[in-house]
Formats: sequence, C-alpha cells, structure tokens
Amino acid sequence: MRSVSCLLILLFLIGCAPGEYRGIKNVYTAAGKTLVCFGDSLTAGQGAPPGFDYPSILARELPLPVVNAGISGDTAAKALLRVEKDVLSKDPKIVIVELG
Repeated sequence: MRSVSCLLILLFLIGCAPGEYRGIKNVYTAAGKTLVCFGDSLTAGQGAPPGFDYPSILARELPLPVVNAGISGDTAAKALLRVEKDVLSKDPKIVIVELG
C-alpha cells in the first residue's frame, strides 16, 4: 500500500504541467530553494528499501534539492514542535506534509 501511495504522489507531482499553476502567484517566485517532505513513517521510508522512499524518488526526478524530514511514529502534535528546525530552517520553496 505504501508503494502505491508513493507512486501516486510522484505521478501527481511529475504530471503537473507548469500552466496549471498560473493562478498561484508564488509558485515560481517563492524565495525558497528546497522541497521539504515533512511527515511520519511514510515520509521517513519505513519499510521501503534504501533510496525508494518518496522523498528520494522525488529528488531523482525534480530539479531542486529535496529534504526528507520524516520521522517514524511522529504525530501531528510532535511534528508541530519541529516545524522551525526541520522545515523553516531548510529554506523551503515547497513543503509536502504527510502525517497520519
């Protein structure tokens, strides 16, 4: 099930054409430099072979640095405590949040 979820996320991101974002003002002008994947075990890659977690797959496919800020067993309450350190300090242009 996790590999299917990762594949769907990857296909969604890769399949988005630039023209789809014309109504979003800061997609191309946002000052950040990274894509931060912030979440729990799915983001961390629990159960996936090394290099096959979705942040690693995105890093191979996208032209910007990808940060894997996933922690297995994380909760929304715990994640909130680490937003500054694990997301904002990484100079994000885009953030994907995945918490169960």
